[in-house]
Amino acid sequence: MKSRCGRVLGDHQGSLVAYLCIPRHNGMRSSLISAENMVRNPRAGVDLVFGSSSWTGSNATLTRDTAVFRTSPASFKLGNSSAITAALLSPTAAASAMPVVPGSYYTLSAYARNAGTGRNSRIDILWYQSDGTTLISTSTGVNFTPAANVFTRGWTTALAPAIAAFGRARIYSIVSGGVVADDSYVADVQFEKGSVASPYLDGTTPSSYWTGTAHNSSSKRRMDDYDAAPATDWSITMSVGSMASWSTQPTTVIVAPERAYARY
Repeated sequence: MKSRCGRVLGDHQGSLVAYLCIPRHNGMRSSLISAENMVRNPRAGVDLVFGSSSWTGSNATLTRDTAVFRTSPASFKLGNSSAITAALLSPTAAASAMPVVPGSYYTLSAYARNAGTGRNSRIDILWYQSDGTTLISTSTGVNFTPAANVFTRGWTTALAPAIAAFGRARIYSIVSGGVVADDSYVADVQFEKGSVASPYLDGTTPSSYWTGTAHNSSSKRRMDDYDAAPATDWSITMSVGSMASWSTQPTTVIVAPERAYARY
């Protein structure tokens, strides 16, 4: 607000020159992001071998299942044909595009489902150096038991160690007794910065988008709370004894590269 003012003390009819600064971009929500999922192809939305988003299975036959899923159209299926612990691994660290900042917290979450009651699940974060192949350490999660034929969410939060450059997801299907040859499913994998597992997102969920090629890039969620249409009434109401009220449209608008200035 400019200090140059024609208002006479005690005279409420004096004039005032003021400027209103308005950020310029495609709506406020375009620059306000509430969450990011760094996992590529997080729900087997496309083939498991897709660009740099190739998932792998350990001690199990990994397939893309379109009959059992939490979020359409598919999930990861670990075909457990024997009494052995199996695992689902996200793309290799260098190709996964899941960069981390040492000393920051990250949360890995996923939904697991077992066809029977003979298995537990566990979510681990693997930390790699900048070459994408040298494993630094593993943050091991806590076992949880999904109800039979029900997708249950689990998560692990950990601090990225020194010299860590990438994170990698590993979701275990662990033998715990009973019928251990039952198949296991994993869906809606999410890796995000922070110590809380936020609601799952990918580029197809409401208010979200892929940052690059669909299913072969990370995803971000916009803050729709800031997507309201701009007000058409420029009135500014002040308390009695100050500037009364303004009810006129701006007389001059000066547009700069990043801001618009409205003169009253």
